Amino acid sequence: MARFADFLGVRADRLPEWPDMTPDPKAFTVNLAQRSRRRDIRDDIVPAFGTTAQVGRNYVGRLMEFATTSWQIDKTACRRSPSLNKAMTAVQRFSPKVTMEGQ
Repeated sequence: MARFADFLGVRADRLPEWPDMTPDPKAFTVNLAQRSRRRDIRDDIVPAFGTTAQVGRNYVGRLMEFATTSWQIDKTACRRSPSLNKAMTAVQRFSPKVTMEGQ
């Protein structure tokens, strides 16, 4: 939670303790970014004034940056998000069955 707040440049108390309870996570993230101390975050995540876009021009790029550099998915995120924990468990248990055509 604190890592995402630091990344966005907002106070940690602005983030929900249980992210799964957030009805619209994308809109919530954009609203957080509007309050960012970092102009680069605001420019990339918040849509430009007067557009119909729901997110800024580099919303996906910034979330990818966070996910690859700062996110501690197994240490913190799964404890705060039951849905993420369930998805991670399914991925870890996944074992594809390979079949040969014609056999």
